[in-house]
Amino acid sequence: MKRLILVLIALIPQLLWAQESVSGYTPENPVVGGEITVWYKPDHPKAALSENETIYAAVTFINDVEFDTNRFQYTLERDGNRYSCIIPIPDDCMTINLYYYTASTSGLDWAGLEIDVYNRNGKMVKAKYPAFGYRNKWFPFPFQYGEDTARMMILEDVKEVEKLRAQDPLGVAYSLAYGYILTGEEAKSRDEIKGMLNRYPGHQLTSQALGSYSYQVYAGKIDNPAGAAEMDSLHLDMVSKYPNKNIARMYLKSNNTKNVPLELIERICRNWMNEVPKDAQAYMRLAARYHDEGKYPKKIIGLAEKGIELLLDPQNRIYLDLKGTMTRRFLSHFSYYQASAWVQIGEYEKALSSVINSNSFLPSADKKLLEGQIWIALGNYYEAEAVLVEAMNLGSGEAEAELKNVFTIHDQSGKSFEQYLSLKLGKEPNEDQKKSETKVQLKIKPQEVSAPEFSKRSLDGTVLSLEKLKGKVVVLNFWNLGCGPCRAEMPDLNKLVEKYKNEEVVFIAFSNDQRIRVEEFLRKKIFDYQLITDSNDVFKAYGVKVLPTHFVINRDGAIHHRMTGGGKKNYEILDNVLGTIL
Repeated sequence: MKRLILVLIALIPQLLWAQESVSGYTPENPVVGGEITVWYKPDHPKAALSENETIYAAVTFINDVEFDTNRFQYTLERDGNRYSCIIPIPDDCMTINLYYYTASTSGLDWAGLEIDVYNRNGKMVKAKYPAFGYRNKWFPFPFQYGEDTARMMILEDVKEVEKLRAQDPLGVAYSLAYGYILTGEEAKSRDEIKGMLNRYPGHQLTSQALGSYSYQVYAGKIDNPAGAAEMDSLHLDMVSKYPNKNIARMYLKSNNTKNVPLELIERICRNWMNEVPKDAQAYMRLAARYHDEGKYPKKIIGLAEKGIELLLDPQNRIYLDLKGTMTRRFLSHFSYYQASAWVQIGEYEKALSSVINSNSFLPSADKKLLEGQIWIALGNYYEAEAVLVEAMNLGSGEAEAELKNVFTIHDQSGKSFEQYLSLKLGKEPNEDQKKSETKVQLKIKPQEVSAPEFSKRSLDGTVLSLEKLKGKVVVLNFWNLGCGPCRAEMPDLNKLVEKYKNEEVVFIAFSNDQRIRVEEFLRKKIFDYQLITDSNDVFKAYGVKVLPTHFVINRDGAIHHRMTGGGKKNYEILDNVLGTIL
């Protein structure tokens, strides 16, 4: 009775939600090979998403052949007072799971659906696998009831599940493999998984059982190194036998792959790219492995560029990454791998642009260290010094040695390295150090200097020269087609143009790409700056080595502000600078 009450309490919110009818579907009993219409009401009081955004349905089909899962995205269209889409049902489908989301604002509404599919004889497909659903049933138990209560409830269910083994051996093993983990019987879980590997070696459920075990090890729920090593070895063996299946991709996503042969990773990722060309994770896994081995820098650059291009499209967000945290992490990693590859080739200016972009997405000690090393290679010790101090503050053990090299070459203060380091790390200085630092600050205070002259014809035929623009504020943007952050910030730069359209501000963008390539790009992308191509001479005149780079030139033709690197902050900074100068 107590258990029944607890279950009913847990179900009350779900029952109320169902009654609210934020979403639904027709027909009531969808049939394999047919169609189903799913709908969502953004004007409903309980709806989390707005009709002012494009609403998508993320749909997962679970089939009854291999229990494989395939995820698709559908766009909802207005349908009276609701939004809907028609979804074709695969012939082998058993269950449809879906939720709703928006890519533009990272909105999510779990008022989704789990839809059972029927065969053409009117029978529920899932009914053939009565034990399959126990795993999903048990999954929330520890959160709903606490671990002790959950354990007792699952052990009661296990008795019933065992009765189904002759009828549904795969479903029983799958559910028990997970259930025994929750009950603390790890050895029994491994026995069930090994039985699945013997009888169903290439099955999706076998992979999922292995993956669940691995995750529990990672989460600290299983503390048995020998058992974990055994399962990982078996998992890797399975992946080696089935590199073209989804099980191999899931392994690369969730496991340490240092022991996976490079050739196998290449096979998995190349097939992954072919079958799911918009999944940036395939490019990430391969680029990461090349980077770790210090091989194929040109391949890394290509993989990173493609991955960045995919992730800049909001519709290609990493699965369930609606707040963008994982997307930013991946963008940072891609740019970091790219920077390291440019260093291998000896292209330090390109490496600098990539590593600055990497730190703009997600800074870290390793990335700051690399940036500092690149500044040193370019002979800019002021920038190297500042970045290496950041790296030390973030925990880099190697940054101090690099900073000592900078001190030896660059510092002329007469301090010892210890005094120098103490000052740079922000430790309390003595009076002499305070005076010395004051002098340094005064010495390096930035001065406005005249902007280099240019006279170039824009894409619309207008001749633009700095001499003729005196009396106006001029904003310059340096970019090219190969710079992902350059492309990413264009919508924000367009907003800037719109905001200051009634002011005496001229916005000019210089690209060192050929005119024909930029014109082709502009057929798909809007950029409201006055555009000038083939501008290597202007790049050189302004000393631009990092993309994007922005300059704000005052009415007297002097450089008022310079800014390098991409990121959302650029709009705010430029807006603030223009606000102070106008």
